[in-house]
Amino acid sequence: MKEESFITLLKQEPLQIEVGRLIKDMRVQKHLSQGDLCQLTHTSRQQLSKIENGRIGQLNLEKVRQLINACGEQLHITTSFDNPLQISDRTEREDAVLIAFAAGEIKKAEELLQVIRRWNYPPSYITAQCKRNVGIAVSYHFMGMEDRSKLRMSDLVMGLCYLGCDKEADRFIDIYDRTISSGEKGLMAKEEAMIKKGAV
Repeated sequence: MKEESFITLLKQEPLQIEVGRLIKDMRVQKHLSQGDLCQLTHTSRQQLSKIENGRIGQLNLEKVRQLINACGEQLHITTSFDNPLQISDRTEREDAVLIAFAAGEIKKAEELLQVIRRWNYPPSYITAQCKRNVGIAVSYHFMGMEDRSKLRMSDLVMGLCYLGCDKEADRFIDIYDRTISSGEKGLMAKEEAMIKKGAV
């Protein structure tokens, strides 16, 4: 798996994806092209495309309000929501751990994981906590503790399903599987390079 596509998978937060899908659906329903909506809201086509595809790092509520208003709808914000994973939080350090594992850089990943392993996250940082737990599960896998790795993921998935976050549970399983698969390929490539180097 290319590192770019893996990073894209990690960076896609449920809130950005849902808002992007909502804006695109409204735009299509109102028979507006991307160009029309860009002109109405003074937004570049590139920015609108990123928003609609859920690939924008941090949502700008004013921009979202402008896009929704241009589609003839209103934006209402409430403090209650069905999905606790809709809270956006920063996950750069957790992402760095998973990216290092996926690259087969196990030592680097373990060093990065050590920093965040015992952090006490605020209750709203659910995505960051989930990614850290995926990182710990992957760490167990590369230490040869397969049962412990699967148990850690099982606990995470059951907790998310209990909260009604089945889609997010599937997403974290996908991140776990891809991280391990990519990391093992990276390790094999490094071993092959060492063998070739030794043979020369």
